[in-house]
Amino acid sequence: TRGINRYADDKLTDLGLKYDAGFPLYLRGMWEDSAARVWIGYQGESGIGRIEKPGSVKRIGDRELPNGATDFASDSAGNVWIATEEGLLKYKDDREIERYTLKEGLRNDKIIAVHVDREDSVWLGTYDGLSCLKNGKVVNFADVEKSPKGFVREIYEDAEGVLWFGTYGDGLVRYKDGAFFNFRVEDGLFNNGVFAIEEDKRGNFWIS
Repeated sequence: TRGINRYADDKLTDLGLKYDAGFPLYLRGMWEDSAARVWIGYQGESGIGRIEKPGSVKRIGDRELPNGATDFASDSAGNVWIATEEGLLKYKDDREIERYTLKEGLRNDKIIAVHVDREDSVWLGTYDGLSCLKNGKVVNFADVEKSPKGFVREIYEDAEGVLWFGTYGDGLVRYKDGAFFNFRVEDGLFNNGVFAIEEDKRGNFWIS
């Protein structure tokens, strides 16, 4: 890997973010918050940082996360939810205020994706299915019929508030009105590995 590059004014620039002169950052996740600040997850040290200016990263928190943060989301109260392979972290004003792991009820605390829906429920894509934090209570969906199985890589909420989940081998899964529906190769999906989901202004979905 080569750390982080920025594209602006038709020019690609290496920001030069490194642990040291010979070791560029190994990026795991990136997210822009409502204040236009860029958060990053990276392997080594705390695993969570924020780009303060080109070429400079501010370390966030004091927990050691060797595998780094993989995804970020925020709720209506301004809390930042951070997905890591060491559980789900809740931050406020750059301080960790809560952590959710197996002990707090998660079926799997190796988390790859996090999404806060319009009702402030926190959805988690893990190495072993889907979980959700609703009103402070953990709900696990791995044993629910037609729920996404295995490695849940992507979570997307469309314009109508319907949730879509991309998996590594279980295809595309829709969650609407409290029920799951599966789209796989036999239904016309190009591949059962879904890495990214986007919706354009016409309501068409783009899936990779």
